[in-house]
Amino acid sequence: MLKLLGICSSSTSTGDVNWVDVVAASASSCGTITYNYAMGANTVNASRAHAGVFGVAGPVIDMVAQEKEFAKNDEPWDSDNSIFIHWFGINDVAIQVWSGRNLNDSEAILRPDVDDYFRLLERQHDLGARHFVTILMPPIYRAPVFNYGFSPEAVEIKNLTDYWNAYLQEEREKFLARYPNTTAVMFDPEPSFTQILDNPHDYGLPARKAKHGAPAMWHDFIHPGIDIQKAVGTELCGVLQATWPC
Repeated sequence: MLKLLGICSSSTSTGDVNWVDVVAASASSCGTITYNYAMGANTVNASRAHAGVFGVAGPVIDMVAQEKEFAKNDEPWDSDNSIFIHWFGINDVAIQVWSGRNLNDSEAILRPDVDDYFRLLERQHDLGARHFVTILMPPIYRAPVFNYGFSPEAVEIKNLTDYWNAYLQEEREKFLARYPNTTAVMFDPEPSFTQILDNPHDYGLPARKAKHGAPAMWHDFIHPGIDIQKAVGTELCGVLQATWPC
């Protein structure tokens, strides 16, 4: 397994184990060190996504800022045994719907946002990165904030999710053509989400968000619960191990 680089975060979106922890625990058996730069509510490019009031305050507001933090990292690492894993899109897409933009206007914003994502991968390549994993958008339209897939906004979120994922995969092919010395894997978390969302009782979960810290499919209005996080992490571990064995 390769080394995953970033800076350790002090909290998670579940308040407990999330997918990164599952990957880190699995990778540790190979002597892998995991660093995590993720910050809540970050987009690829806050300015490009027109985050506005839905943006996050602080020095690290998007992938642009995360990459600057990485560039300051003085930990030794090697191009051959390091993986760069990125999961963006949920905030980028949701902001468009919450801002009341229609499908065409949202796509006009998200397209250059994805372009910026690959420009940031190019910068990482310039720093020496050669192995990338991009996690696609999950079916977040089924989150409580979108009435579990039944609100009018859920349809818009689903359409924009499909657009985001399709354009990511399209641009991945161009990225690989420009940098044939790289590995760029696309990981789809949708099957892990859908398996649990469609069969909650098989996992001892209520059909909707639980209260008072009880196990649930969703941790809060939009973040998946621990069971989904573990399922995504486990599935991703399989992909990483198959692509880059210990």
